[in-house]
Amino acid sequence: MNFSMKYCAVISFTDFDFRPVKASCTPSSPGTDELMIGVVPGLISPQGRLFTHPQVKGCDIAFTLPLVCTLSGFSTAAFSAVSLLRSLHLVDRILLPVDPMGMDPDKACSLLVQAGYFLFTWPMPFQQSLKDNLASDPSSYIKAQAAAVEPFVPGAGKLLSKPVNALAAEVLKVEKQLYCLIPVEFIPINKEAEVESKTGPGHLAPDSSLTDLDLYALLTPVFSLSKEDFDRRLENTAGGYGVLIQSIQEAYRNNSLKDLCRKAEKDLELRLFLLRLIAGISRGNSFICGLSTWTPYAKAAALTASGQKQLPHIQEASWTTLLTRTEDGWDKMNLLDDSVKMILEKDTYSSFQL
Repeated sequence: MNFSMKYCAVISFTDFDFRPVKASCTPSSPGTDELMIGVVPGLISPQGRLFTHPQVKGCDIAFTLPLVCTLSGFSTAAFSAVSLLRSLHLVDRILLPVDPMGMDPDKACSLLVQAGYFLFTWPMPFQQSLKDNLASDPSSYIKAQAAAVEPFVPGAGKLLSKPVNALAAEVLKVEKQLYCLIPVEFIPINKEAEVESKTGPGHLAPDSSLTDLDLYALLTPVFSLSKEDFDRRLENTAGGYGVLIQSIQEAYRNNSLKDLCRKAEKDLELRLFLLRLIAGISRGNSFICGLSTWTPYAKAAALTASGQKQLPHIQEASWTTLLTRTEDGWDKMNLLDDSVKMILEKDTYSSFQL
């Protein structure tokens, strides 16, 4: 273990530039070197958008989450990210960039702390409100959650409508769920939020980002299967339920794939399910990830000379297998259980397809 190095971490679900964050924060211990670790989705964001920069700018090392975790939704992806950082056993602090959105930064951070604790308590009236909001507008979980939180934590709804702030609150919630004691530090930087809202795949403004994925082209081979094979794959896909499965079966029978893809543009739940259908992510895959606290492995990409040097120390400390790309395949793959290797195959398959 290298005790002369301090490690800070950031989590990003969008095309996010953390270089200004790194420049604006001070090391946790004066006179020491600090390595910045990034945790990012695998290829696709929890909003179902193509993730074009899997290596976070400004980080020394980026770890990508398994696609199974990413496509299980915003909350599960955040849970997976924090769980991974906890399993590294060397992260000294988590940096949480926030956009005060015109508020006093201290007040904004206080509201996010309250929102994180409220989300941890998950009271029944809030659950019903969130469910109703998603039923009326399923296009964005973040937007629905912000509206549901506002009556219970006045002022927090506006903040949570920004993905960067929603992620900060989610991290605080997950820390309580996992009894994670890694200190968190807010970094109020408006510039980052502006970058996210303009370019991030999770932003709330209307867009045509599904064209980036070409969902119709990706689904065509699946819809070309025989009815028996199609039904088997559909029924086995993780996260399916009656009404959702019936709507896709109807699209298959009526040869209305284009209509289904148009509906998925505004329906986040449908979009994520279709992506799981394409990747072949099964109920068993999700069960295996759950048993591993949603961190069966992570892929490591050393981005700087310092990151490359420190990677062996991080691998030594980690309780989660950290894979690195080699000419002969993924290093340390032999440490994975056969069931976990099946999950890794989903990442490989999707990388090839996308």
